[in-house]
Amino acid sequence: MLAEAEALVCPLPPEPPDFQPDTAGQDWITSVFLDLIWPKYQPDVTILSYGEPDSTSHFHGTGSEVTRGIIAHCDRQFGRMLDWWEAEGRAGGVQIIAVSDHGHITGHTRASVIDSLREAGFRPGRAPAAYVDVVVVPGQVGALNLMEPTEKHVARLVATITEQPWCGPVFTRARNEVDGIGPGSLGNHLVFGDHARAPDVLFSFRADDRVDPFGLNGGTFYDNDRRNGLGVHGGLHPKEISAVGIAAGTAFPAAGSISAVPSGICDFASTVLHLLEIGRPYTMSGRVLHELLWDPERANAAIKHESLEAKLGRFRQVLRRVHVGDATYAESGAAES
Repeated sequence: MLAEAEALVCPLPPEPPDFQPDTAGQDWITSVFLDLIWPKYQPDVTILSYGEPDSTSHFHGTGSEVTRGIIAHCDRQFGRMLDWWEAEGRAGGVQIIAVSDHGHITGHTRASVIDSLREAGFRPGRAPAAYVDVVVVPGQVGALNLMEPTEKHVARLVATITEQPWCGPVFTRARNEVDGIGPGSLGNHLVFGDHARAPDVLFSFRADDRVDPFGLNGGTFYDNDRRNGLGVHGGLHPKEISAVGIAAGTAFPAAGSISAVPSGICDFASTVLHLLEIGRPYTMSGRVLHELLWDPERANAAIKHESLEAKLGRFRQVLRRVHVGDATYAESGAAES
């Protein structure tokens, strides 16, 4: 199919350098859908994944002129999709969903987790080795794996990082329904991190609401080799984990309305399966968005908000979640000293 698409549209554009917006790539996937995929194959489900403006924000900043430019460019490509849908897709029973998978905030202060742990007496490294006692996988969600993950060592590691100004919410395996085994941490099940490959200590960097150079609020510590002032995501600031979700078509009869029921990006997969009359696997965490489908008997699930807290010395963290029926969403996580 790739060969067919390249013959019809043009060769797949090469990935541009990190600092250049990928305008050609966004054009290409739109054209391939409009010129080939829909006319010839009419699949039951199509996912068009635009890689921008995520990449550009990482290298130019959340509100830079370059980032705003690629946002406008992606808007034009999505406009091509909407033009097709208005002219043909809607009448053909096509449902359309536009969704972002996350947002961005600005990295304002660079930190080094490895340096902080080394200064505290640990022997950190980025991979297992004879001289390493804790493996550090940095990112806006940081993973720390101990060579000897005893409860005592986990507690010492949590105590060390919670003294650092860069440390945000911290999670370890659960001691009870709320607390993790490391004092000051919350249970990793609260952020759905209690899987087989879960690190011994999971954390995100400390974020705040300071205004960035582009006039947008939301900033954080970060651990990478880029300069400050650039877009990042992966932590628990509300602007990182909020997303856009818009649906239209005959399956969504409440045109022009806004749903105030909390939801998440995982819900779209369950909703699509429901529309295709395919059973939802029990392993799926997403729920069917009945409130969008005009299904009043199933759309009135109880909504319950909760706030969970952990402390250690001067360190305090708060995780806010919301429950909609059997589904649970993390709304935000914050830490302070």
